[in-house]
Amino acid sequence: MEKKQKKKKGNRGALLLLLPSLLIGALCGIMIVRYADLGGEAGGGALTVLLLFVSLIVGIYLQTAVHEAGHLVFGLLSGYRFSSYRIGSLMLLRSGDKLRFCRLSIAGTGGQCLMCPPEPKDGRIPVRLYNLGGALANLFLSAILLVLYFLTRPSPLATALLMAAAIGFLFAATNGIPMRAGLIENDGKNAFSLEKNEEANRAFYLQLRINEMTAEGVRLRDMPEEWFTLPENADRENALIAAIDVFAANRLMDMHRFEEAEASIRALLSRGGAIDLHKNLLTCDLICLLLRNGRRAEAAALITKQQRSFMRAMKKFPTVIRAEYMLDRFVFKDAAGARLQAERLARIARHYPYPADIASERELLSVLEQQGAQAAEGEGTT
Repeated sequence: MEKKQKKKKGNRGALLLLLPSLLIGALCGIMIVRYADLGGEAGGGALTVLLLFVSLIVGIYLQTAVHEAGHLVFGLLSGYRFSSYRIGSLMLLRSGDKLRFCRLSIAGTGGQCLMCPPEPKDGRIPVRLYNLGGALANLFLSAILLVLYFLTRPSPLATALLMAAAIGFLFAATNGIPMRAGLIENDGKNAFSLEKNEEANRAFYLQLRINEMTAEGVRLRDMPEEWFTLPENADRENALIAAIDVFAANRLMDMHRFEEAEASIRALLSRGGAIDLHKNLLTCDLICLLLRNGRRAEAAALITKQQRSFMRAMKKFPTVIRAEYMLDRFVFKDAAGARLQAERLARIARHYPYPADIASERELLSVLEQQGAQAAEGEGTT
């Protein structure tokens, strides 16, 4: 019954996210059509539509950048320290006392600002301003753009300003108004629920600490074991709390404790809690573990349409590259394809933000391929 209630709330949250998006999209479409009609002579309308479409894209990127900057500013005001700031695939990362540019693509995310958390006081870290900072920044910029719109209308520039303002209000509403979409609580929901939920607050702190240590070049296997444990009665339906189990499975992979890793991954995939991004990456790990033991049919069965679509979207992510390599090597018997995957891993390693992850992936690929070859050789002699 409780799970059904959570699902209904999640569906309502998804609907609340969809409605303002449709309204803003309709508004932008009406404005584009309006100025296309006012374009005058032949070709003028088409040029105006093109300019407004470009303005729409620029507005999305502008509001994304401002949203993440809001998390940064309000995080700093809350005692957090800068870790990374990403727009699209371009990331600015702090490692030690140095800042460097690198590249990271994560499907479904336009940007991300990660901070190093302060130490907990009374078992909690401050979360309200850090989580609400993005929405507040969107509201502030949109208010300025709205003033500029009234000063410049009627003109295509005014329309572009109004579209950018509308996008900002959409970002502020969908991120700032507390709601839950599926298993995910948005920034507004986290801002208040994390203050009340000590277990989720700790999980939020640990995720930021794990990211901080990874940026410093520390591998998961070398981090404190207590960071990766949850109480038996932990609410693993909470996505933030479930993420600790995901990191624990990743740590088992990094330690080459493959039997334990497989059991952990299967448990995570069989229940709710973990977000789709984590589940799809865990499926890539499971594919590799199955191929290590020569279980090709089981591994191939995991390549559903949805999983294949995810792997295409995340083709530059090391875990996905490892899975593609193992599939080419042992399922499709495509030596050239496997070489291309190895070359891809070498290319992305040059600009990847976390060298510790690359070192882990290279070791995993070597060990898993060796064991997979032994399994395949054993099959050939039976």
